[in-house]
Amino acid sequence: MSNTPIELKGSSFTLSVVHLHEAEPKVIHQALEDKIAQAPAFLKHAPLYSTSVHWKTR
Repeated sequence: MSNTPIELKGSSFTLSVVHLHEAEPKVIHQALEDKIAQAPAFLKHAPLYSTSVHWKTR
């Protein structure tokens, strides 16, 4: 057992990235739904990472 309080391990993995080219949440939502409809299992169980995004809601 290690004497340190944490341990970091590296590995190789694929991370999908969504680049947003639109600021309107409704447009982004529809675009994501369209992509998911093309391949429903593609993002299933995919990790999700989000920075502090403050979506405008109307």
